[in-house]
Amino acid sequence: VVHTIHGYGFHDAQPWPLSLALSGMERLASLVTARFIAVSRANLEQGIALGLFTRDRVSLIRSGVRLKAFEEAARGGAGLEARAAMRHELGLPGDAPLIGMIACLKPQKSPLTFVEVAARVARDAPAAAFVIAGDGELRPEVERRARELGLSGRLHLLGWRRDIPRVMASLDVLLHTSLWEGLPRVLPEAMAASVPVVATGVDGTRDILRDGETGIVCAPPGVDGLAAGVKRLLQDRDCARTLAARAKAVLPEFDIDGMVRAQERLYLALMGPGTNLP
Repeated sequence: VVHTIHGYGFHDAQPWPLSLALSGMERLASLVTARFIAVSRANLEQGIALGLFTRDRVSLIRSGVRLKAFEEAARGGAGLEARAAMRHELGLPGDAPLIGMIACLKPQKSPLTFVEVAARVARDAPAAAFVIAGDGELRPEVERRARELGLSGRLHLLGWRRDIPRVMASLDVLLHTSLWEGLPRVLPEAMAASVPVVATGVDGTRDILRDGETGIVCAPPGVDGLAAGVKRLLQDRDCARTLAARAKAVLPEFDIDGMVRAQERLYLALMGPGTNLP
């Protein structure tokens, strides 16, 4: 039995009885688990600290991404086409700065934080527009809060999309506002598309983003810090390009083929010497 941890079901934002019950369930499941896989160093170390498993029972294998799709969507003419097409779809000028979030509209992703940040950025960047690709239970609240903050016509909700590499390639900044994570796959997707990232420093995010070196990272909810980071990247495009370029150094860890090979080696080792998969 192999259990892969993409973040835990319990977290500090929950009422303590619920968090305690869920962590207890994890401990029970651990008794029948042969090996754990963690997608982030933060989750691995947390599991050890909580006594869910020992270090010799867990492996770090990143969650794989089809990086090539994002690299190709942002490269050369394809990237220019993606930028132009998204601005045309939204009725924006071709040079409008576009800040985006790609996530489910659920409490974990804190889309209302995105709205608050957008309102602060909008005051100082009148040409900027904002887009969220994704949908979910908080959509009515997002729409209501956007109206209250005067973002009608500037914040665009795309709903579910099947062209995420093209959406990503159209952005000037990816803003990620999660309150907790395992390891957000959208970050290496942004890195592959050469899009600079402003994000909350939670769990796996801290594994792959270094504040001021490969992105801008703030403690959650961090509305003011996130807004300042977005404005900085919009105003200083050289800084934005430098952060995006440096961030690419971690991409080999997230290649989906590498993930599959690492998992295959682990499964074969668990099955015993001389085992071959069909």
